[in-house]
Amino acid sequence: MTQTTNAPIEHHEVSSDERLEEIVRTVPLHRIFAEKRREFPTHYAAGEGEVKITYKDLDHAVDRFAAKLLQAGVAPGDLVSLMGPPGIEFLVTFLATVSVGCVWLGLNSRYTTAELKHIIEDGSPTVVLEASSLTDEQRIALRNA
Repeated sequence: MTQTTNAPIEHHEVSSDERLEEIVRTVPLHRIFAEKRREFPTHYAAGEGEVKITYKDLDHAVDRFAAKLLQAGVAPGDLVSLMGPPGIEFLVTFLATVSVGCVWLGLNSRYTTAELKHIIEDGSPTVVLEASSLTDEQRIALRNA
């Protein structure tokens, strides 16, 4: 099993592709984003069309959503799902989920009701979330799963 590291990312010497791969395997992704916020708080971390979010704002959004997950009763090791397209909302939800030690289960908004039902029954997520951008048809499919 690969051990994760708590050393700041900037202290890792990246001298080869193998070393970069090791850092990616051992430094949790949410920590990489948090470190980028400290380095480049006003730089854009992600964008979705005309909407962009800085590392600082992303970090704050992740912290707020992580607190909401914990208030909802999720615990480390729980499975958290989001049905929605890739975008800022997806990124915030993913990073918040892993930052509190939960396991992520993304649900593609193109899945059929039968596919959603199978994945949800098989995974038994503690929480199933809907992206705000889902259509009524997609929401119905998810709720019928």
